[in-house]
Amino acid sequence: MRLRVSILGRSVIVAGAIGVAALPARAQRATAESTWQGKSAAFEYTATRVGKHSVDELPVGETWRLGSGPATVLTLEAPLLIEGQEVIAPGRYRAQLSRRAEDQFDVTIEGGGRLVGAGDNAELKGNLDAATTTGKTTGKTLEMKFDVAVEQPDAELRKLALIITFGGPRVTAPATLIGTITKKGGGAAIDGFKLPAEFVIKRLDLLPTPIATVTLTSGSKDAPKSFNVLLSEKEAQFVAHDAAPTDAFAPVPAHDRQWDRKGTVTWTEIADEATHFTLDDAKWEKGKQLTLVARVGKRKAEIVIPLKEAK
Repeated sequence: MRLRVSILGRSVIVAGAIGVAALPARAQRATAESTWQGKSAAFEYTATRVGKHSVDELPVGETWRLGSGPATVLTLEAPLLIEGQEVIAPGRYRAQLSRRAEDQFDVTIEGGGRLVGAGDNAELKGNLDAATTTGKTTGKTLEMKFDVAVEQPDAELRKLALIITFGGPRVTAPATLIGTITKKGGGAAIDGFKLPAEFVIKRLDLLPTPIATVTLTSGSKDAPKSFNVLLSEKEAQFVAHDAAPTDAFAPVPAHDRQWDRKGTVTWTEIADEATHFTLDDAKWEKGKQLTLVARVGKRKAEIVIPLKEAK
């Protein structure tokens, strides 16, 4: 019996008489998770055995699906900020690893850019270095984990480093998890995101920014339960979370727009400057409208999004 497997972008043929009983046990699923102010970022992946292979084998310009079996999936309950310039909205996304240059890797978050107008995918940019912790250069399986940065310059944000180890070298990709404030009522929990005001203000005229998530406590069986609220200078959007396929090779489906709604934003000047996006009030009226009141910089935003389907 000849068995063909794909390891880090290379096709390998394993020859020999392999009975069913001789096949290795299926690798276990594992989770790399970090939680900040009650909301988490979590990668679910297969802890694939290393064997004789290393992440350093991935050729420049090629992609690895970060494990074996079901896809590696990132679930975000709060936005993830990348290098202080890009943002990934809450949702569930498929993740892969791409080699951009000899010592530069990207953790590709498929579909992570399309809701925020920054291209279809989002990229956590990482670097390759040697894993020297506790005197060991390798573990027995693929390992993913979040480390918390020693320096935390913003009390509302949590600076992290995603560390991927497969064989001797490891990939380290920095990211920042955004703090939240939660308001409940009317059958929904509304999480407002404490994004830096400077970041939000720079994006308002250019790109929609995720400023809140609405999670319903009940609803139609076939309807989504979680939605992002996206804000720009002239409008607000109510957009259902996307769900990534668990098949590592299936196409990522297009965003289902049937649940999306558009609303208005009214800006007024305020005296006291808000250093972060600050959700002051939220009201969910099932089947009618969502109302948010927030501050960012020296302005107040009053957001109204009708929930009834337009005729």
